[in-house]
Amino acid sequence: MEIKALIQAELDTFSEKQLKQLYRIIKNLKQDTTKSIRDQEQLKNFWEEDQVGNVLREDQPPRTPGLLSGKLGDAFFEPLPEDELQQ
Repeated sequence: MEIKALIQAELDTFSEKQLKQLYRIIKNLKQDTTKSIRDQEQLKNFWEEDQVGNVLREDQPPRTPGLLSGKLGDAFFEPLPEDELQQ
């Protein structure tokens, strides 16, 4: 049996009140599905952008940590003098 005929046979057994409830359910489901699809697209767009809003390109090489070689001396970790903090 064709799906439309199966659905119609089921609908024929419903009261008017049940049909109205079913219609509301279908309508809400359709709206929720549309909203869900929009939300999924927005989420996908969000994840495709980096924190400053630039679209990440797949042809960009990955960042390499430690590109600048060298070591930090102890002076780096010393607190700054007050006059430098005011600048």
